Amino acid sequence: MLRPLRSFARLSRAERRLAVRALALVAAFRIALWTLSARRVAAAAPRPRARPAHAGVSPDRMAWLVRAAARRVPDASCLTRALAVRWLLAEASLDSTLHFGHRRDERGAFAAHAWLEHQGRVLVGGEEDLSRYHRFDAPPAAVAEPMPRAPSSPVPDPTPATRR
Repeated sequence: MLRPLRSFARLSRAERRLAVRALALVAAFRIALWTLSARRVAAAAPRPRARPAHAGVSPDRMAWLVRAAARRVPDASCLTRALAVRWLLAEASLDSTLHFGHRRDERGAFAAHAWLEHQGRVLVGGEEDLSRYHRFDAPPAAVAEPMPRAPSSPVPDPTPATRR
């Protein structure tokens, strides 16, 4: 119990404020993801600011503060962390890209992952081997393009006709 408090006390004043903000955002996104659709939550964005927030705190440090806050929020997923960091970066007027990927795990079950990039570097979600995930926004890697159909050829019915 004392160790987290000592770590918090060692932060700069700006980082302490940001740590509290990060904890609030992680908790808010976790609750939102429990109650709303992921698509709706991912579409959320902070209001534009006249002056960027979080001056003097690097994007890497923002990501570290969110990861630290996420350890204290039950079931804070990769998506929860990525959304919280994306929000903080947007408040600081910094661009980022949220990526979603999928793969089959060792048992063949579907597994999904979210990660956030800033200036081409992964800030959150990079602890997984991202090369194992196929990005949802990327074209399929191993699927050949189908041959184009002639305009006059009929489109086959995908359901077989049954006779009685």
